[in-house]
Amino acid sequence: MKELYKKEICINCANENCTNGIEEIKTQELVIEQIRTTTIIRCKDFICKNKRLKRNKKDLGW
Repeated sequence: MKELYKKEICINCANENCTNGIEEIKTQELVIEQIRTTTIIRCKDFICKNKRLKRNKKDLGW
């Protein structure tokens, strides 16, 4: 799963100093007599290209 994360998600990272600190978090909870397992894979250094701070009109001198 980590290889799939690198292929699909890491190409959208805007962090030039990324250390590829990919971590896997698993949680389990009991739901109506069944155990549900949730797996979260994320990078500590990830910065999305689309979510970077955009300059405001005030910053541009408008």
